[in-house]
Amino acid sequence: MKFGVLGDSRKVSSSQVEVDTDKQLLRVAKKILVSNEFEAIRQIDRRVKKYLEGVCVPFETGTRFLAVPLIEDVDRKLHEFEGERAELVDRFLDSYPTLCESMSERLRVLHCPTDYPPVDLVKARFYFTCGMSLTAYQAS
Repeated sequence: MKFGVLGDSRKVSSSQVEVDTDKQLLRVAKKILVSNEFEAIRQIDRRVKKYLEGVCVPFETGTRFLAVPLIEDVDRKLHEFEGERAELVDRFLDSYPTLCESMSERLRVLHCPTDYPPVDLVKARFYFTCGMSLTAYQAS
């Protein structure tokens, strides 16, 4: 299972921050996307992961075991999640131009227009893939 999502933070040069400390000890980032629509996408991604954790048996990183009788139900549920996520991505993309403008006002001097790619490129960053392969296991 893989989720694609647009990154919502960017590094900020420590030279852009005024503090009374050794700047070599700092890591500074700015949030470039703060919206309910974006958070809704993150929430459904967490719901999918939690759902799979509940029905699958973990194995190696990225690999989970699923009982054969559950395959159809889980596949159906994943397609439901996929459709719901696509709707949420569309809502986010509809709000994206307005969000870019509002973030400009909020970030002020830290705003950088190149942090906000065109909508078609943003859309391509969102994906949801899940693959299953059948592996037989026989208990001894």
